[in-house]
Amino acid sequence: MKKFYVLCLAGAFALSACGGINSGVDGGKKMSELSADEAKTLCQAEGEYTEKQISEDDAKKFACVFAGKLAEGFGGMCQESYDECMMTATTEEEEGDSCDMAMAAMGCDITVDEYEACREESIQATADLIKDISCDSTEADLDTTSGEACTAIKDKCPAFGI
Repeated sequence: MKKFYVLCLAGAFALSACGGINSGVDGGKKMSELSADEAKTLCQAEGEYTEKQISEDDAKKFACVFAGKLAEGFGGMCQESYDECMMTATTEEEEGDSCDMAMAAMGCDITVDEYEACREESIQATADLIKDISCDSTEADLDTTSGEACTAIKDKCPAFGI
């Protein structure tokens, strides 16, 4: 379940802190030229970085606010849904591929350094957002407009979904 929370966070919002992703993959290499092993290494480093920046409790909080906001959209009560979620949500590891962002960027004409900078920026924005998120948050509060690093690669990689 923790991977679900992390994926939800990383895929939904656009982190630059504490040393970065540091995959060890050649930063000047194009994403489209990565071998399967390099892509896996990059993906694992991104996952480790995300877990360092976004705690399990914060990921759970985000997922539960999201569930509450979804319930509110269907006539329910956000806070009630949030409270229930926080009491029942588990942190079991979920099986599956957690490399969606890296895979989306594989066909793009961007370098590993550009990819890592954008993902770091994105993860940091998500981590910052989580600090203040609640059922009182408005749609405007949830906006994490792309930063400089992601904006710089937007045209080179439309599949990346920035």
